[in-house]
Amino acid sequence: MKIPAIAAVIGLLATPSLAFQLDVYTQDNYAGQHKSLTNTGSLSGQYHSYKWQGTRSGHCVQFCNSNRDLGYRCDDYSNNAIWFTKAIVYKYPNKPGC
Repeated sequence: MKIPAIAAVIGLLATPSLAFQLDVYTQDNYAGQHKSLTNTGSLSGQYHSYKWQGTRSGHCVQFCNSNRDLGYRCDDYSNNAIWFTKAIVYKYPNKPGC
């Protein structure tokens, strides 16, 4: 009988998504002007560091430098020295393009 397996899947589907947050900074080492994003959407500008808290949220963040895709993160991650011009927070697996 597969009832325990079905119950486990239903439990996972019913589990609410955890909160997520993206913090971007205009200078290396999390310095300079700061912006936060806690909803799906994007931030544009010239940024040099970020902190992403998104593990188990069902959301990811994609980084772009103009139209160039720099990659994405779904799990918590920080980078104290990266140059990017756009960050896009999206619901996985709907990865947008730059």
